[in-house]
Amino acid sequence: MMCFTHLTPLPLFSAVSLPSSRRHFTSFRTRMSSSSIDSAPPPPPPPGNGIVLGCGGTTVDFLATVDSYPKPDDKIRSTSLKVQGGGNAGNALTCAARLGLTSRLISKVANDSQGKGILEELESDGVDTSFLVVSKEGNTPFTYIIVDKQTQTRTCIHTPGYPPMVPTDLPQSTMLSALDRASIAYFDVRLHETALVIAKEASRKKIPILVDAEKKRDGLDDLLRLADYVVCTAKFPQAWTEVSSIPCALVSMLLRLPKLKFVIVTLGEEGCLMIQRDSTEASESKETDIESLVETLKDRVDSTATFPTCVSSETAKLKANGVGTLSGRLFLGTAEKIPPEELVDTTGAGDAFIGAVLYALCAGMPPEKMLPFATQVAACNCRALGARTGLPHRTDPRLVPFLACTTVSVGSSVWVEDPEVAWIDGEVVEVKGNDIKVKCSSGKTVGVQVSDAYPKDGEAPASGVDDMTRLAYLHEPGVLENMKSRFDINEIYTYTGNILIAVNPFRRLPHLYTSHMMQQYKGAALGELSPHPFAVADAAYRQMINQGISQSILVSGESGAGKTETTKLLMQYLADMGGRAVSEGRSVEKKVLEDIKKWKLADPRTFHYLNQSQCIDLERMDDSKEYHETRKAMDVVGINSEEQEAIFRVVAAILHLGNIEFGKGKEADSSAPKDEKSNYHLKTAAELFMCDEQALEDSLCKRVIVTRDESITKWLDPETAALSRDALAKTVYSRLFDWIVNKINDSIGQDPDSKYLIGVLDIYGFESFKTNSFEQFCINLTNEKLQQHFNQHVFKMEQDEYNKEEIDWSYIEFVDNKDILELIEKKPGGIIALLDEAWYGSKNLYLYCPACIVYLVSYPNFLPESCSMFPRSTHETFAQKMYQTFKDHKHFSKPKLARTDFTICHYAGDVTYQTEQFLEKNKDYVVAEHQALLNASKCTFVSCLFPLLAEDANKKTKFSSIGSRFKQQLVTLLETLSTTEPHYIRCVKPNNLLKPLIFENQNVLQQLRCGGVMEAIRISCAGFPTRKQFEEFLERFSVLAPEVSDNSSDDVAACKKLLEKVGLEGYQIGKTKVFLRAGQMADLDARRNEVLGRAATSIQRKFRSYLFRKNLTMLRKAAVNMQAVCRGQLSRRMFYGLRREAAVLEIQRDIRMHLARKSYKELYFAAVSIQSAIRGMASRDELRFQRQNKAAILIQSHCRKFLAQLHYQRLKKAAVTTQSAWRARLARKELRRLKTAAKETGALQAAKNKLEKQVEELTWRLQLEKRMRTDMEESKTQENAKLRSSLDEMQLQFKEAKALLIKEMEAAKKTAEIVPVLQEVPVLDTELVDKLTSENERLKTQVSSLDQKIVETEEKFEKTRKLSEERLKQAVEAETTIVNLKKAVHELQEKILDVESENQILRQKSLLHTSGQLPPTPAKNSQNGHFSSKESLINGAEIDTPARTQESEAKARSLQKERQHDDDDNEHLAYWLSNTSTLLFMIQQSLKPGGATQQRKPPVSTSLFGRMAMGFRSAPSSAETSAAAAAAAAAVIRPVEAKDPALLFKQQLTAYVEKIFGMIRDNLKNELQALLSLCIQAPRTSTGRSLRSAKSLGKDSPLEHWKGIIDGLYALLNTLKENFVPPVLIQKIFTQTFSFINVQLFNSLLLRRECCTFSNGEYVKSGLTLLEEWCAETKEEYAGSSWDELKHIRQAVGFLVIHKKYRISYDDIALDLCPILSVQQLYRICTLYWDDSYNTRSVSQDVISSMRVLMIEDSNDADSSAFLLDEDSSIPFTTEDLSSSMQDKDFAEMKPAEELEENPAFSFLL
Repeated sequence: MMCFTHLTPLPLFSAVSLPSSRRHFTSFRTRMSSSSIDSAPPPPPPPGNGIVLGCGGTTVDFLATVDSYPKPDDKIRSTSLKVQGGGNAGNALTCAARLGLTSRLISKVANDSQGKGILEELESDGVDTSFLVVSKEGNTPFTYIIVDKQTQTRTCIHTPGYPPMVPTDLPQSTMLSALDRASIAYFDVRLHETALVIAKEASRKKIPILVDAEKKRDGLDDLLRLADYVVCTAKFPQAWTEVSSIPCALVSMLLRLPKLKFVIVTLGEEGCLMIQRDSTEASESKETDIESLVETLKDRVDSTATFPTCVSSETAKLKANGVGTLSGRLFLGTAEKIPPEELVDTTGAGDAFIGAVLYALCAGMPPEKMLPFATQVAACNCRALGARTGLPHRTDPRLVPFLACTTVSVGSSVWVEDPEVAWIDGEVVEVKGNDIKVKCSSGKTVGVQVSDAYPKDGEAPASGVDDMTRLAYLHEPGVLENMKSRFDINEIYTYTGNILIAVNPFRRLPHLYTSHMMQQYKGAALGELSPHPFAVADAAYRQMINQGISQSILVSGESGAGKTETTKLLMQYLADMGGRAVSEGRSVEKKVLEDIKKWKLADPRTFHYLNQSQCIDLERMDDSKEYHETRKAMDVVGINSEEQEAIFRVVAAILHLGNIEFGKGKEADSSAPKDEKSNYHLKTAAELFMCDEQALEDSLCKRVIVTRDESITKWLDPETAALSRDALAKTVYSRLFDWIVNKINDSIGQDPDSKYLIGVLDIYGFESFKTNSFEQFCINLTNEKLQQHFNQHVFKMEQDEYNKEEIDWSYIEFVDNKDILELIEKKPGGIIALLDEAWYGSKNLYLYCPACIVYLVSYPNFLPESCSMFPRSTHETFAQKMYQTFKDHKHFSKPKLARTDFTICHYAGDVTYQTEQFLEKNKDYVVAEHQALLNASKCTFVSCLFPLLAEDANKKTKFSSIGSRFKQQLVTLLETLSTTEPHYIRCVKPNNLLKPLIFENQNVLQQLRCGGVMEAIRISCAGFPTRKQFEEFLERFSVLAPEVSDNSSDDVAACKKLLEKVGLEGYQIGKTKVFLRAGQMADLDARRNEVLGRAATSIQRKFRSYLFRKNLTMLRKAAVNMQAVCRGQLSRRMFYGLRREAAVLEIQRDIRMHLARKSYKELYFAAVSIQSAIRGMASRDELRFQRQNKAAILIQSHCRKFLAQLHYQRLKKAAVTTQSAWRARLARKELRRLKTAAKETGALQAAKNKLEKQVEELTWRLQLEKRMRTDMEESKTQENAKLRSSLDEMQLQFKEAKALLIKEMEAAKKTAEIVPVLQEVPVLDTELVDKLTSENERLKTQVSSLDQKIVETEEKFEKTRKLSEERLKQAVEAETTIVNLKKAVHELQEKILDVESENQILRQKSLLHTSGQLPPTPAKNSQNGHFSSKESLINGAEIDTPARTQESEAKARSLQKERQHDDDDNEHLAYWLSNTSTLLFMIQQSLKPGGATQQRKPPVSTSLFGRMAMGFRSAPSSAETSAAAAAAAAAVIRPVEAKDPALLFKQQLTAYVEKIFGMIRDNLKNELQALLSLCIQAPRTSTGRSLRSAKSLGKDSPLEHWKGIIDGLYALLNTLKENFVPPVLIQKIFTQTFSFINVQLFNSLLLRRECCTFSNGEYVKSGLTLLEEWCAETKEEYAGSSWDELKHIRQAVGFLVIHKKYRISYDDIALDLCPILSVQQLYRICTLYWDDSYNTRSVSQDVISSMRVLMIEDSNDADSSAFLLDEDSSIPFTTEDLSSSMQDKDFAEMKPAEELEENPAFSFLL
């Protein structure tokens, strides 16, 4: 039987054209209001009782896609082909299984390939196929489906299976098992007989039944009578009920089927329609016609929405004409509008809709949510070919908003809204469908909807996270809790991506803004260190320098949020980066008092313009200090003292002006100063303005009206005079502000030649008060503009993050406020345009009114309330104009009870504005009397503020629109910002009391919404809101798949395997992070909690089992004891009988054993005989085969060998021929090149001369080294002679023993050779052979013992030689100590005379040499203690004397050029450091004070090297020789007189030593700098792996960076030793290097939270152990006190690795563990610490509180608040230290250098 049908597209979706900008999206998008900025709630685990039983057809679909359906006899080709499972029941249950339900299918297939394929496909999707009936014969149902791409239709050709299913195919037990614990039963009416049997049983068990009524079929009516729910196609209701319309037909179905609860019909492009029966049958509801109600719902549908929605009616009596009335609700669901290019195939969409309805019923979804959800699932299926390809899984991002928080479990931690604290955490205690009860942390229990609860991260760190994008749940309560946690520990800065949020602490935290802290952020990447404004400023600066793009930093927030302080910090950092410095000035506290008297100021509370806010004093705010800082700032920007005086004069005048009050004057409608106090302030203001007092009073109380014929003076009433006073104050203050801004811009403005800039914008935040006027309107307009710019930047930042991590991402839709901006500033037709029109229209009308022209021209504020000729444009008319213009605008509304107010729906919320002052505040004017008065001031500064322009000479009052000008300035600002790269800082005020340590949740939350932070988070949530580092992700979720993390060393691969293991979809794996969709984090947490819950349950079960087993054991033991007594008696009675029975059994056993053994032996011998014969025959056959095979192989090998040799010889001959030809060609080419090079004689001659010079220099150095080594070897020759003689004797003995051994071995060998000759006939006696063998073994033993003795003798000789050398060294050191002690007294006496003589000679030189000056001593760099460059050092080393020749200057310059490239070569630097320090030592020994008396000495060599050869030679052979040498040295060393050149040379040489010392030290620091940044944090390893010990260092060891530091230290130490650098200099180099290591490691530990962990402490401790071992091996001679320099990091690391920190008190920490660390440092470590290995706690809160109290006491002390260490880069030694540590050297044969001999300036040394 075959059926052929031509089907139209299935309803539930429609193909519509969308704008091109929206055609490329592939992910689900849903509209979110500004309040729902948090992430979509996560999809919960599937319903616990979600078991659905389905009975119906399942087939195989053969799908073919064609361009157009063929006509008869046409032959066409398909564009795509797919074979896939189908069938209504199979598709619906597959959809339900993918959504998370447990699906059981009852159907029938055949045991053929199609049937097996269906079973495999269903099982792979999680459908339980154990209830399917498989027939051994017949065929499985299949369907041919042709999809027409042109008309978007499909044609199906179905072939049913055979044999058909009957009820007897399903056993009763199988049916009952299928219905066991089922939540719902589903039937597609295909197998109606079997379905009816199952439906009756399901109805008896009260299991709900859903029927798919596609069309009339056999048995459908019986199933409908048992059904609880029905889903049908559009044609079925009318065909079944024979009613004309679909709504009436649905009512008829519900009336005919009383058990039916709801019926759903699909309506194609119009979506779906549902009627739900109301069981209450409320009599109060009025009847409503079902047809009209459907039309009403259609009108309520948003036609612009592209996503599924649902509208519903209230419960009413639904009346169907001609049918009846039914009480219920009507629901209309819309379909998703799928773009035509995305619509592929509609096959199976209805089945997907039913599968989603099944899930919704099991999950308890309300109809308002069920219909859009089911429609969305069906739409997803239409985007792929086939009935099952496009079926979505429950983790599909398009379904997350529908599945989010559908269910929660008891015990879950959630956030719920609270009217007092915004959000409060609690625990779910009861779940009833979509309603839950939560027990809050405050103690109260509240009931909420599941959708209103948000998950809480129970593992979030107590101190919060630096970047809120790293939060596990990025929603409103999570953000608020993170900021509060950080605020409690004084961490006031937090990142949200690249946005910095700054919370005002309302107290000073000086340790955060020190210069050292500023240095830490220089060059650091954003996010590498703790959040800080310095980091934002540095990022902007680096991007400007590196990328060549102008930058902007936008700082926003409401009043008191700290915008100004943040801006000052940014300017301070940028000024420091630009090289500007601010010098400290002198204190001006006395000046403050003088100025107060000068300007006649008093308490601020007495001035009207200052006491309006009632906020005069702030805690910890010193007004005198702020005044001092303001004065200093004015000096810096170039405002001189006269201008400063004038500025404060004008400000004081404005304050006095505000205290002038007006009363009624003598004339009617006139005004005058109210009392003496007002007259005093009027007089003072006139004095400060330096103008006439009466003129000032007249300008405030009168107006001069100039007409064509005359001038009219009009008095102003007191109220108008007060307005005139405020207008004057406002104008003066505005002009003063503009002057200061222009002055600052002229002083520190941008260089006109510069290409790039960094702009800092400090702007007021969004405002919404009880009364909002024109000021709030302009401020909110600015924030709307900046919010649009901000949204675009955040969206771009999200894209950059995804591109940086190289992940796939789709379009993210964000709310654009363009329509709000057009509402306000559109021209024409915007609010500002209407406001300007109202003002200009009013002005033009009044120009034609004679009665009002006087008021208009004089002062626009004082026009009469009514005009006799023209009506006045007022705020009422302006409001009415807006109501008419914007009545249909969705962002504009009129409050119900207001007449002139209007409301605008801003991005941050609705704001209602009062229009009373809009017209007046929109006018910008300058009164002519005020202009003339201040222009005539005697103060030049005041008169300059009010210049009389030529264009204003005939125009007394100047009008303009503030709104238009403000809009134009805003446009200019946005144009400037669009050319820069923006950076955002959002400042937040934690409380309205302006007090520290108070965090108001509601206040902060409102500011975050107004600041756009929540909108930024919403944009992040639209993509991948959860981002976790690989190691963090594995650490948290490795329990879901422990085998993944244990078997993989790659974190990326482990994360992928884990996510695949748990079946998560839609995630992305970046380069460094795992990106999860909204809700996936909660899904993983739910599964993790489930695993942990099972583990806890298992532990509890084991423990309870242990207790029960223990109790049972005790009871059993007591019972056993009682039973033992009873059984003992019975056993003794039975023993006798049993023993007799045992004897009988033993006899029987022995007899049977004998018989069995005899039979076994007979069988055994027979089997062995047969096996041996068979195995012999098989072995002979095998041997024969192996021989034949071996022979064949041998023949083949010889043949292949011959062929290979022949081939090789041919190849070799060809290769030799080719090589010969090629080499000949190369030789000819080389010959030509050599001939050409031979012609270049000039170059060869220059090279020859250079080589000759190098050979001469190397020859001279070689001779010098040979002479020095010869002298040293002569002293050792005699002592080594004895040792050599003894060695020769031992070697002789060894040779004799060896010769004897050889003889014996030869004799033994001859004996062994003779024996075989004599014994040609083998004999059985082997005695002689054994004897010879034993003799041979004995000889071998003697040889080995002799070898061992020889080795031991050589070792003893080596030890003896080393011992003699050590004793010789000790003797030499003793002799040197004696000589030094003898010289000590003489040296101490001469030191004072040397210094006085040098100073005296220098003073005389400065007086005598008037024609020239001595070269000054080069200045040292304050940072490192050495000269700024080597060039200056060498220039300083040149002695400026008249005797210098041009030749010597040229040589010095050449020497300088040759050595410039050696700055970073430690080998060369060590060589010069050794030479210069030795030369400095010799000069120090050779100079004597100028006034010292000289003794006559025997004639000796007076040259420097002569004295070196004679004075420093000391033979260490004996004590007498040493004493004689010391006496000779004392006699020969004749100090020369310290003349001017020598003193200059000594000073410059000292500077040279210090310079080279600093260069070597800095080179070592630079080398270690990169390694130290890697040593502060342990490398991440997979879970379960730990660090290896320090002794097993390898290439891949975690301590390889520490090993690099050790290698660098050893390398430098060896270099310094090889160049004989004095040990004191080596000690100082390593001491300062270890101090540098201590500073770097300790500061990084305090600045980076990820470093303050337990595992990181163990890692750093292992590295410090290596440094300690290095110090021990190097010994104190070279290491000195280096190990003591690491005291800070050693104590800090010791604290990190201590277990049970919460038991340690503060005294234990401060006195025992870390006595050298300050309170700030300890507090920083304790708050940053977290244990990533054992999850232990940090110190207790009592200890934290104690530290916080001590910190607050020291908070005003900047030095005590600083917790970072400073680096010491000074020169740590003096010339005396160097001289006292130098050892005597032997320079007997050394000659002075040629440069010294040729240069006359060094003649004093020769």
